[in-house]
Amino acid sequence: MSQVQRFEFSEAEAHAVIDRLIALIRGEWEGVLRANGATVVDCALVVPAFVNEGFEYPFPDHYV
Repeated sequence: MSQVQRFEFSEAEAHAVIDRLIALIRGEWEGVLRANGATVVDCALVVPAFVNEGFEYPFPDHYV
């Protein structure tokens, strides 16, 4: 959120964009991978990259 004004978004608009992206990724990632040849095992191995509750927590200051 530290760069929200650079993109001419309000903080609320930026949060809305992020929420839409999270919903899209969580809803579509497995179908996209499977349609491109990934197996169920492949998907199980990479699920943490797409469904990660930690993504929604605020980053510590030293990462911002």
